[in-house]
Amino acid sequence: MLIFTIISALICFGTYKLDVHLADTSASAKTEQNSSDHYCLIGHKIIKSRVKSQEDGLYYTDKVDPNIRYFVDDSHKVTAIKYMYEPNHKPGHSAVIELSALLNDKHLKFTNDKQSDNDFYPSSSDKTFNVYSPKYKKWYHATLQFDGKDKVSQFSVWEGKSDDAE
Repeated sequence: MLIFTIISALICFGTYKLDVHLADTSASAKTEQNSSDHYCLIGHKIIKSRVKSQEDGLYYTDKVDPNIRYFVDDSHKVTAIKYMYEPNHKPGHSAVIELSALLNDKHLKFTNDKQSDNDFYPSSSDKTFNVYSPKYKKWYHATLQFDGKDKVSQFSVWEGKSDDAE
């Protein structure tokens, strides 16, 4: 009887540990998924419940962050994203942080060489550059617009790269 009680207790404890592990795994997967849930990703169809169409029909504005503009093609896939800081301009590193969120990749490479680990923070002399996403194995091209004080007023990003990217 004692052995049966011990075995039952071990089975219950093992089941509890498995349930806790599965719940933790599920929660972390949902957190990873939720981090990008509010953005519409380049190359994917626009999620109309998350955006508001503009009267001129040229782009959509994000419902959560109206500074984000999504441009789509005829099949309603996002082809480019523009982020408007105006009138509150930001330093170049803010664009890098926003870009990581918009592309849903925390490990972007801001360089022409996707193997390089050199981090790059744009300055007013770096108005255009390539970005590599290890997560999606895609190249993106970004263009920054600066105000007169070396702060970013807006930036745009779309799929592709310049010819000098490896």
